[in-house]
Amino acid sequence: MELIDLTAVRNAERSSEPYNYVLASKLLKQDKIDELRRDFPAIDKPGYLTVDEVKLHGRFKQLIDELEGPELTEELSQKFGLNLHQYPRLTTIMKKSQPKYGAIHTDGPSKVMTMLVYMNDEWQQDEGGRLRVLYDEKNYDRYKLEVPPPWAPCSPSCVRTIPGTAICPSPASAAWCRSPG
Repeated sequence: MELIDLTAVRNAERSSEPYNYVLASKLLKQDKIDELRRDFPAIDKPGYLTVDEVKLHGRFKQLIDELEGPELTEELSQKFGLNLHQYPRLTTIMKKSQPKYGAIHTDGPSKVMTMLVYMNDEWQQDEGGRLRVLYDEKNYDRYKLEVPPPWAPCSPSCVRTIPGTAICPSPASAAWCRSPG
């Protein structure tokens, strides 16, 4: 793979508290980050868009192809002991978040696994938007793990099996679903 470093997933520690997840640092190859930023789609509206709603090109299109490809799916299948190949993928992209995305939530029952890929290069400590692995769906302050803004340039990826609760806006996400949508 030219953009995704599968060893980041392979070497990431798998946690099972409070649900199964991994946090993989430097999932995106560092020498490709500028090219990915250059080819990020021109998106004017806030919120998640499916890859079919956005004009993809260059390295960013290649990233989406790698996120949806069999190599990453196999690596995640091995990591979590699941056969993810059988599930269709729902891949979304977001440039601008909306306030509602900061709410505590659990992905719907159709999602088997969700992967978030961050590409924020100007994320400041006091701007919020931190990923937290929460213990329940009511308390922001009870969490197992928080990914602070300084991680953003390092392209962390958080992969979790469902059910799970998180606060997690991200520029790209891929979900392995029991059924589309």
